[in-house]
Amino acid sequence: MTGALAILHHQNTYHRDVAPDNILMLFDRHAGPFLEQRPHPLLLDFGAARRVLSDATQNLTAILKSGYSPVEQYASTEGMKQGPWTDIYALSAVLYTAITGKPPPPAVSRYIRDDMVPAVEAGKGRYSEPFLAAIDAGLTVRPEDRPQSMAQFAECLASEKAARATLARAQAAKLVEEKKTAQRKKDAARGPRLVLTRKQGIAVAGAGVALVAVAAAVWRWLI
Repeated sequence: MTGALAILHHQNTYHRDVAPDNILMLFDRHAGPFLEQRPHPLLLDFGAARRVLSDATQNLTAILKSGYSPVEQYASTEGMKQGPWTDIYALSAVLYTAITGKPPPPAVSRYIRDDMVPAVEAGKGRYSEPFLAAIDAGLTVRPEDRPQSMAQFAECLASEKAARATLARAQAAKLVEEKKTAQRKKDAARGPRLVLTRKQGIAVAGAGVALVAVAAAVWRWLI
């Protein structure tokens, strides 16, 4: 699967609909009992595939499949372009489903609040650590924090260190974003603040002094 998608991506083409119902498991009927064989996956349905020129503005139709479509497929904007990382998320979601028996929560809900049980916990003791860590790396919500190519994803699958390094970068970016969000909420709760430049401050202070002088003069005139 990674090899087939890598060939697609090399041509600037993305499948955009990798899901269990688009993967056919093939067996060789001449190679003995199929339960004793290692199946060969065949990727189907290229109806959603699109070729994207690197120097062209993306204008891709929305192809959505809950649990398998990453957040950038819901609205491909300047900050969330689709690319190889889009198929990497979907493929990781397929692997997650195979491990847990159910797909990950929808990406848009995870973007707001991520309650997904990590693959390293869901598959602990049944699958290798690099494999599980690579799935979690591929399922990172923000596209820029995932492996950016099939070669990087394959490296994560083979090396727990590479997978955990990708996860660590994603978690650090998420922490920074959470701190910014908390600060924005804190600022909003305090209400708008009046920020004056040095010249404006001097002008306000001068007006205050003048007002006090006028008030004193009026007081003396009254008495």
